[in-house]
Amino acid sequence: MFNYKYLDNAAIYTLISIISILIYSCGGGAVPNTVVTESQIRAKQEYSEMNSKLMMNASSGGVESPADYIIGPADLLQIEVFESEKLTDTVRVSSRGDVTLPLIGNVGVGGLSAREA
Repeated sequence: MFNYKYLDNAAIYTLISIISILIYSCGGGAVPNTVVTESQIRAKQEYSEMNSKLMMNASSGGVESPADYIIGPADLLQIEVFESEKLTDTVRVSSRGDVTLPLIGNVGVGGLSAREA
Protein backbone atom coordinates (compact mmCIF):
# COMPACT_ATOMS: atom_id res chain seq x y z
CA MET A 1 0.00 0.00 0.00
CA PHE A 2 1.11 3.52 -0.78
CA ASN A 3 1.09 5.92 2.13
CA TYR A 4 0.05 9.42 1.00
CA LYS A 5 1.07 11.21 4.18
CA TYR A 6 4.73 11.21 3.05
CA LEU A 7 3.93 13.32 -0.03
CA ASP A 8 4.03 17.09 0.25
CA ASN A 9 1.78 19.40 -1.79
CA ALA A 10 4.34 19.94 -4.57
CA ALA A 11 4.71 16.20 -5.11
CA ILE A 12 0.93 15.73 -5.24
CA TYR A 13 0.53 18.54 -7.81
CA THR A 14 3.38 17.08 -9.88
CA LEU A 15 1.80 13.62 -9.79
CA ILE A 16 -1.61 15.01 -10.81
CA SER A 17 -0.01 16.99 -13.65
CA ILE A 18 1.78 13.91 -15.00
CA ILE A 19 -1.39 11.81 -14.84
CA SER A 20 -3.38 14.58 -16.58
CA ILE A 21 -0.81 14.87 -19.37
CA LEU A 22 -0.86 11.11 -19.89
CA ILE A 23 -4.65 11.02 -20.04
CA TYR A 24 -4.93 13.95 -22.48
CA SER A 25 -2.17 12.65 -24.74
CA CYS A 26 -3.99 9.35 -25.25
CA GLY A 27 -7.03 10.99 -26.82
CA GLY A 28 -5.44 12.55 -29.88
CA GLY A 29 -4.56 10.93 -33.15
CA ALA A 30 -3.35 11.81 -36.57
CA VAL A 31 -5.62 14.12 -38.55
CA PRO A 32 -6.95 12.19 -41.56
CA ASN A 33 -5.80 13.40 -44.94
CA THR A 34 -8.95 14.84 -46.53
CA VAL A 35 -9.03 14.92 -50.33
CA VAL A 36 -11.93 16.70 -52.01
CA THR A 37 -12.71 15.60 -55.56
CA GLU A 38 -14.24 17.70 -58.32
CA SER A 39 -17.43 15.64 -58.21
CA GLN A 40 -17.79 16.41 -54.49
CA ILE A 41 -17.30 20.11 -55.19
CA ARG A 42 -19.87 20.02 -58.03
CA ALA A 43 -22.33 18.10 -55.86
CA LYS A 44 -21.95 20.67 -53.07
CA GLN A 45 -22.49 23.53 -55.56
CA GLU A 46 -25.59 21.82 -57.01
CA TYR A 47 -26.91 21.24 -53.51
CA SER A 48 -26.30 24.88 -52.63
CA GLU A 49 -28.01 26.12 -55.82
CA MET A 50 -31.03 23.85 -55.27
CA ASN A 51 -31.26 24.96 -51.65
CA SER A 52 -31.17 28.62 -52.75
CA LYS A 53 -33.94 28.02 -55.31
CA LEU A 54 -36.09 26.25 -52.74
CA MET A 55 -35.55 29.00 -50.18
CA MET A 56 -36.41 31.71 -52.72
CA ASN A 57 -39.53 29.81 -53.79
CA ALA A 58 -40.63 29.31 -50.20
CA SER A 59 -40.00 32.92 -49.24
CA SER A 60 -41.91 34.27 -52.24
CA GLY A 61 -44.96 32.19 -51.36
CA GLY A 62 -44.98 30.74 -54.89
CA VAL A 63 -45.27 27.09 -53.94
CA GLU A 64 -46.09 25.07 -57.02
CA SER A 65 -48.79 22.46 -56.99
CA PRO A 66 -47.88 18.83 -57.72
CA ALA A 67 -50.01 19.12 -60.86
CA ASP A 68 -47.48 21.66 -62.21
CA TYR A 69 -44.55 19.23 -61.91
CA ILE A 70 -42.80 18.66 -65.26
CA ILE A 71 -42.38 14.94 -66.01
CA GLY A 72 -38.91 13.84 -67.08
CA PRO A 73 -36.84 10.72 -67.77
CA ALA A 74 -36.63 8.15 -64.95
CA ASP A 75 -39.70 9.57 -63.15
CA LEU A 76 -42.01 6.97 -61.65
CA LEU A 77 -45.70 7.50 -62.44
CA GLN A 78 -48.73 5.88 -60.82
CA ILE A 79 -51.33 5.29 -63.55
CA GLU A 80 -54.85 4.68 -62.27
CA VAL A 81 -57.66 3.67 -64.61
CA PHE A 82 -61.17 4.25 -63.30
CA GLU A 83 -63.00 0.98 -62.53
CA SER A 84 -60.15 -1.19 -63.83
CA GLU A 85 -57.69 -2.63 -61.34
CA LYS A 86 -56.01 -4.63 -64.15
CA LEU A 87 -54.96 -1.45 -65.98
CA THR A 88 -53.78 0.41 -62.89
CA ASP A 89 -49.96 0.31 -62.85
CA THR A 90 -46.76 2.06 -61.80
CA VAL A 91 -44.51 2.87 -64.78
CA ARG A 92 -41.11 4.52 -65.22
CA VAL A 93 -40.59 7.23 -67.86
CA SER A 94 -37.97 6.15 -70.42
CA SER A 95 -34.95 8.23 -71.41
CA ARG A 96 -36.96 9.37 -74.46
CA GLY A 97 -39.83 10.55 -72.25
CA ASP A 98 -42.23 7.68 -73.06
CA VAL A 99 -44.22 5.28 -70.90
CA THR A 100 -45.71 2.01 -72.10
CA LEU A 101 -49.30 1.40 -71.08
CA PRO A 102 -51.41 -1.72 -71.60
CA LEU A 103 -53.85 -1.50 -74.55
CA ILE A 104 -52.40 1.88 -75.62
CA GLY A 105 -48.68 1.23 -76.10
CA ASN A 106 -46.09 4.04 -75.96
CA VAL A 107 -47.28 7.43 -74.76
CA GLY A 108 -45.02 10.48 -74.78
CA VAL A 109 -45.21 12.25 -71.42
CA GLY A 110 -41.72 13.77 -71.13
CA GLY A 111 -41.83 17.56 -70.81
CA LEU A 112 -45.53 17.59 -69.91
CA SER A 113 -46.86 18.66 -66.56
CA ALA A 114 -48.77 16.13 -64.49
CA ARG A 115 -51.89 18.13 -65.29
CA GLU A 116 -51.25 17.91 -69.06
CA ALA A 117 -50.36 14.21 -69.03
